[in-house]
Amino acid sequence: MSDLFHFLRRVPFFESIPDAEISIIADACHKQHFAAGDIVFHEGEPGNNLFIVFDGSVEIWKNYNTAGKTLLSVYGPGQLFGELALIDSSPRSATVVVRQTCTLLSIDHDDFNLITHSNPISKSIMRSLSATIRKRTESFSLGLRIRDRKLEKLSKDLKKFQISNTGELGEREKFVRQTHRQFGNHLRLIADMMNLQAEYISDSRTLNMFRRSWSRVNALALIHETISRKTYDIYIEMDAYIRSIVKNIQHTFRIRAEEVLVDITVEDISLHPEEVFPIGLIINELLTGPFIAASEDKSFSHIHISLADAEDEEIELTVNNFSTLMTEESNLSDAGIAASDLVRSLVENYLGGRMQIDSNGHTRFVIRFMPGKRYKQSKMSP
Repeated sequence: MSDLFHFLRRVPFFESIPDAEISIIADACHKQHFAAGDIVFHEGEPGNNLFIVFDGSVEIWKNYNTAGKTLLSVYGPGQLFGELALIDSSPRSATVVVRQTCTLLSIDHDDFNLITHSNPISKSIMRSLSATIRKRTESFSLGLRIRDRKLEKLSKDLKKFQISNTGELGEREKFVRQTHRQFGNHLRLIADMMNLQAEYISDSRTLNMFRRSWSRVNALALIHETISRKTYDIYIEMDAYIRSIVKNIQHTFRIRAEEVLVDITVEDISLHPEEVFPIGLIINELLTGPFIAASEDKSFSHIHISLADAEDEEIELTVNNFSTLMTEESNLSDAGIAASDLVRSLVENYLGGRMQIDSNGHTRFVIRFMPGKRYKQSKMSP
């Protein structure tokens, strides 16, 4: 009991109590042992005893069994909790969880009444209880004020950051759009110069090579021009883009819509420019062959272009030429390079995809790739 006496003598709660009365309190204490993770008591349970941490430590939690649980404090040797139960047996106001294996001293309500009944010790304990409650109330209030000030500062900092970030994003977006507009203008300028040069070319093969290159430049310029008109993002809607590509090719080779019929079926897909650039060039390469043939001998072509989602989150681009003018072996080359070889290089090296060519009365190019930066619009719940 000597060790317990000396321990209680050092507990701040009992500092104003004489030694003789400390001995009485020591006789009323009961030791209880707990393992880490044990619950000493739950918030809301009836309270009928006080606890003093003899060794180890405990955690004081508010709303412990909810998602919004809050750790109020950690108590070590010499600290006590549950003291209000000695006065009014009120429900526990918090949950106490053992942090480290510990020994607790407990004094229950009945023993407390016996040692304080008609005994001067009661006045000392009441003074200690009053001082402890007042100190904890002040500490809790101070903690709330500090937390409120921190939250207020965080709120102000967040507003400043949002204002600053919004301005920076606006400036960055403006710079990006201006840069793409300049690139588009420069490419259009090159295309116009090539168009003027083409007026002086009489050889049909050379002219078609010029027009094919002119069409490629226009395809690239179109992407930059599209991005420069974007307000919130740079992802490009593929349906409008592919239709613009076809329109540019018709203009380049001076073909009327009824001379080369192009059906376009594109699902609601938006892609990043990194994917759109090679796709634009691929479509340009696969369409310029039939358009060149139509411009030379006025033969009719029917082409179907589709872009759709495929399995395994891939995207499938299909270009189907029903006129049989565009085949893998046909002479649709620049400097002897087959169009299919150029397309295959774009598919494999820039899209990381694969291409299949089917020839059965007509020629069908099937291209599969996994988009690396695809725009996915969030679906709202009804």
